[in-house]
Amino acid sequence: MSAGSTAQAGWVASSSSLGLLSRDFPDGTICFDPVTAETRLLSPLTRFLLELLAQASPQSLTSACLVEQVLAVEEPGTDPRAAAKLVDAAVAELVNTGLIHPSEAV
Repeated sequence: MSAGSTAQAGWVASSSSLGLLSRDFPDGTICFDPVTAETRLLSPLTRFLLELLAQASPQSLTSACLVEQVLAVEEPGTDPRAAAKLVDAAVAELVNTGLIHPSEAV
């Protein structure tokens, strides 16, 4: 299941994402995975989505739910389509890094 098919996809935080050590900066968050010894820079949006998924774990959240959460904290009048595209890109980044994965059942 690709991030591009997020309309129906459910996403779950991976177990490794729950143990990340992180430090926030204005431009993003640096995360260190002590298990893999990998360091990653996450955008504020990507970090926000990862936190939402980690808090929901072990339940999955759909992309539509993630977009709703983003719109809830954005300025009124934010274009939902633009927000959905940004969420899709952030989800794809998180999938590619192995920090989240599609749920087995939505």
